[in-house]
Amino acid sequence: MNRVYFFLILILLNSCSTQKKIADKTEILPLWIKEFPISQTYYIGIGVADKKLNPTDFIKVAQKNALQNLISQIKVSISSQSFLLKMERDLDFKQDIKSVIEIKADDVIEGYELVNSFTNNNEYWVYYRLNKSLYKEIKIAKTKEAVNESKFFLQKAISNSTSHKNQYIYFVSALNILEPYLNEPLFTKINGEEVNLLSEIITQFRAYLDKYQIRSLKQENLFTIGENPFSLKFIVEHNNEKEPDIPLQINSSSLEINKFSEKTDFEGVLTANIMKFKNLNKLHKIEVIIDFQNWLEETSSSELIKDVFKNIKPKKIEVPIYLSTPKIFVNSTEKHHGELNNNNVLQFAVESELHNSGFSTVQNKHNADLIMTINSRTEKGRHINGQRMFVSFLNMSIGVKDLSSRSIFSKNIDQIKGIQLDFNKADKNAYQQGVKEIKNKLIPEFINSLTTN
Repeated sequence: MNRVYFFLILILLNSCSTQKKIADKTEILPLWIKEFPISQTYYIGIGVADKKLNPTDFIKVAQKNALQNLISQIKVSISSQSFLLKMERDLDFKQDIKSVIEIKADDVIEGYELVNSFTNNNEYWVYYRLNKSLYKEIKIAKTKEAVNESKFFLQKAISNSTSHKNQYIYFVSALNILEPYLNEPLFTKINGEEVNLLSEIITQFRAYLDKYQIRSLKQENLFTIGENPFSLKFIVEHNNEKEPDIPLQINSSSLEINKFSEKTDFEGVLTANIMKFKNLNKLHKIEVIIDFQNWLEETSSSELIKDVFKNIKPKKIEVPIYLSTPKIFVNSTEKHHGELNNNNVLQFAVESELHNSGFSTVQNKHNADLIMTINSRTEKGRHINGQRMFVSFLNMSIGVKDLSSRSIFSKNIDQIKGIQLDFNKADKNAYQQGVKEIKNKLIPEFINSLTTN
């Protein structure tokens, strides 16, 4: 019995010792870890890192987390006088302005101090604080510095001695330097007049873009299917002066276009060819606009700043392209087992399919733009013994030339099989199969050859 009491006493003593150790462990945690400090004077940031997950850089991880925690205490509000409010209404931003400014607050966080740190077997803790008055002073000073630098870039951008590409770059730089402070009013004096700097940059940039003009060098872009090439020329001017090295973007939903170069030449001209008409509509449209994308990418890595300049679009022009189809004279020689037949079924099928596709045919070749020649003949095949089935084979060719005898299109199809109860019916069946080839293959290929440059 005594031995039982002895063991019970040992268990109780061990239990108390364990609880005491746990209590001791709890007691050694600093108060700033147990309860997040509240201060009217300081922004507080506390960060922790797991040593097992970050065995080599847990200190840096904890410091980064503490700084992010401190930044989150700083409330970003957009001033009612900020030009950002108007920009949000006028421009379609992909970026959320307020969240971008909060992220950029990291760029102006200075003057914070390490209050304490704590470590145990598993974790490392960091305690930072930043004096609110000091933060405000630093923010004012850095805003003023950024405004002065932005004004310098703006002056360079509007200077007549600056190249037009560099003017664009300076406009972007002037706004780029202000990004962390876009929630501020940003009023300053330029030439003795108080202005909103952000508004002034945008206004001057719009005026810069308005000086660009794009013109088509062709008064009327009228093309006939079959012509080669379909050439287009555009000239870019800035303040009525020819502008070399300007990248142009040419868009069309119904045309495939190949530019000879990405930029205008030394005379400010860019040449392009229409490679294909995707349909035979009489009216097509081309949109031509200056493409500043590369200049923008060279200057800024900020998605918000890039959004601003992408949404302030330069002038574009819409160029109508008028398409006409050539008049075609069709001449057909159709032989049936070596004999001519005036019932030219292939010619009728070709003319019908051409009409359905928007082309016109003429009865006199002197009125035509293109001459289409069809030659066809059938040959008797074999008689299938015991089945009373006869086979005929149709060989046909279609060639198209212009009035100068230049070949436009040529196609041969041989051994088109017709099977029927006698040779005459087999011949007719072979020609029926030939008609299908014309509708499904030959005429579509011919049209494609005309619409592709």
